[in-house]
Amino acid sequence: MLPSIGQGIIAVQYKKNNEDIFEILQKINHKDTEFCAIAEREMLKIIGGDCATAVGGLATIVENKIFFKCQLFSDDGTKSFFCELEGEKVEAKNIGKEVGAKLLEKAGNKFKGK
Repeated sequence: MLPSIGQGIIAVQYKKNNEDIFEILQKINHKDTEFCAIAEREMLKIIGGDCATAVGGLATIVENKIFFKCQLFSDDGTKSFFCELEGEKVEAKNIGKEVGAKLLEKAGNKFKGK
């Protein structure tokens, strides 16, 4: 079973343009988790989803490669559409976009998004 997008990620917000706080937060940022979050959130953006969308996904990093598995369910919940993709972790955003596009292609008119 795939978790909800971003499940388990701890985020810290700061006031934009506050470079001092940004520098402090960079010391606690886990870069691999950031790459995973980027891929997952980009996929969600492409499908037009939000926290109420019936979608699960998990991006993981192994030896500088990102592995992203995702499953989207039809609006009526009777069908599911699966996609997985791997690539270099620095391509996280593009991988998220590609997974989102493939999910929409597979789902066709069975998923409308926002």
